[in-house]
This record gives sequence, structure tokens and C-alpha cells, in this order.
Amino acid sequence: FTKVEETVMLQGELTSNRATVSISTKDQGVLSSILIKPHQEISEGQVLLKYKDDETHLRIDSLRKRLTYLKSQSQKDSNTFNLKIRQTNERLKLDEHLLEKFLLLSTEGAISKIQYLEKRTEFINLSTSLETLVEESQSSQLLYKEKIEEVQNNINELVAKSKRFSVLSPTDGYIQDLKYQTP
Repeated sequence: FTKVEETVMLQGELTSNRATVSISTKDQGVLSSILIKPHQEISEGQVLLKYKDDETHLRIDSLRKRLTYLKSQSQKDSNTFNLKIRQTNERLKLDEHLLEKFLLLSTEGAISKIQYLEKRTEFINLSTSLETLVEESQSSQLLYKEKIEEVQNNINELVAKSKRFSVLSPTDGYIQDLKYQTP
């Protein structure tokens, strides 16, 4: 079977205590169900018809998968950085202890002052490396947070759009007539 899409205009007349009421949609789509019949009494807020488009739900699903992926990657990055930071902290503690021993050995004359200064430079470099790791971790998490917020906002917008796919009656009244027309 081949799917054939045809654009159809649906006209109807709603009679109420007020003047004729015009109803329109904000988005284009394919009519999926008409929930009213001619001469039917309707109330304000009642769903009159539903329509859909081909892409909104697919985009929502795709964005939700991307959101899940981003959250997973954010957690993996965070875990990796935390492990590196813990390892660097442990190494710093060990090097600090060794640096104290090197100072003692240097003052006793067992090692040269240059060996002590080299060990001290390693310790300072490792401290700087730790600070860099912490900053990189924070920067990475901030980037992930921004990406996650952007994807979540896109999902929220599309969900709001999909809620507009139900056309509601703006007032109480009666459906006088329904006409299907092609433009």
C-alpha cells in the first residue's frame, strides 16, 4: 500500500450565546480524529478534534535519548575526574612526606641540595596539576549542564507544541455544521 496525504480544510460552525466563534490552530498537521458531530452540544474546554505532525514526537524521542546520553557522559566524566583528583591527592601526600625526608637528608648532607630542590619542584608541579584537574572538572560539568539544559528546554518546547494538537472549544454552544474541503 502507498500512503497518500491530502490536505483537507475542515470548516464548522459553532453557535453560542455570543457571535460566531472562529477556531484555528497554531501549527500545521494531519487530522487524526474528529470528536464532534453536527448538532452536538459542546462545552467550553471540550476537545473538538486532534491532529498531529510527523516530526514532533520523533524529535521528542530523539532529544530524550540525547538527554540520557548527555547525563550518562556527564556522570562518566565526573567519575573520571574524581578518580584522577583522588590519585593526585594521594600522590601529593606521599610526595609531601618524601619532601620532608629529602629536606632532612639534605640538611644532614646525605643528598645534595639540588636533589632536594628537584623533588620540591616535582611537588609544586603536582600541586599545580591538581588545581588544573579541579578546574577542568568544573568546566566540564558546567558545559554538560548547559547542554543538558538546552536539550531539556527543546524537549519542553516540543511537548508544549504537542499539547496544542488538541483543539478545544473556546465556549459553550452547539456544532451547527461540519464541512470537509480541499484547499
